[in-house]
Amino acid sequence: PEWIAMDLEWLIEESRKTMAACGDLVEYAYAPRFELSCCPELWDWVVRQSGDTALRMTHAAESPVELQSLRDRAAGAGAIRFLDSRGFLGPNALVVHAIWIDEEEVDLLRRSRSMVVHCPWANLRLGSGIAPIPRLHESGVTILLGSDGSACNPGLDPASEARLARGLFSAAAPRRSWLTAEQWLAVSTSNACQALGWGGAGSIEPGMSADLFLMDLTEEEWAEMRTAEDPYATAMDIPRAGRGRLTMVRGRILYDSGEFPTLPGADGDIQATRSLLLRRAGELTGGSSASGGL
Repeated sequence: PEWIAMDLEWLIEESRKTMAACGDLVEYAYAPRFELSCCPELWDWVVRQSGDTALRMTHAAESPVELQSLRDRAAGAGAIRFLDSRGFLGPNALVVHAIWIDEEEVDLLRRSRSMVVHCPWANLRLGSGIAPIPRLHESGVTILLGSDGSACNPGLDPASEARLARGLFSAAAPRRSWLTAEQWLAVSTSNACQALGWGGAGSIEPGMSADLFLMDLTEEEWAEMRTAEDPYATAMDIPRAGRGRLTMVRGRILYDSGEFPTLPGADGDIQATRSLLLRRAGELTGGSSASGGL
């Protein structure tokens, strides 16, 4: 509709400002919503613009209603087959959800080397279903974890997603396809960085970016970690909410024991603090942010 349409140049300029402010911590990704809300011209433009390198992402095969609507438009088409027909699939393509898919579509994802983003909490909360992650894993499809949007999953907790995904996988998978706790941790860290093309991140070792999250453990938790048969499983089962002690990005401390060293000091007045942050954002991006939202 015209009332929500905006000139593409506006988006390009806003993206340029954000990248200028954040440097190489920000990259482009193209994310058409899903097959029912995007015209054929948009799919063609996204594939053309992203090429073989820039990430492109869409939600697909999330609900039976979506598939029925798609079938009404294109007889017999599944969501993955539709994306394949548009040239969207490929090594730089992220397909979110991928619940309602058949064997042919699993093979399409495998052969195109597309990645599937599994959102277990959102899928359950919305009653969408449970993605066939064991089958996808067995076929060699790369699996990543996501939270979907905050409207349907306000927790946005990667640790919780990993625990739920691991439980659902173990309940549904044949024993030969099981993933260990260490492998699930890799799905959220090193595997994710590799799939997204983030070099120098995803593990703790010399030469890598110091992207770290530290949390406090109780004495009992430390003792369990030291004696556990599978310390990876123990680490994954420890709740993280409210336990954060420090967050570091490329060696720069962004949060430390309740303090935010990179943000201007707050005086207790929320409105004044908001205005200060908006003004600072405007200065960083070279634009004016005096009263608008971020």
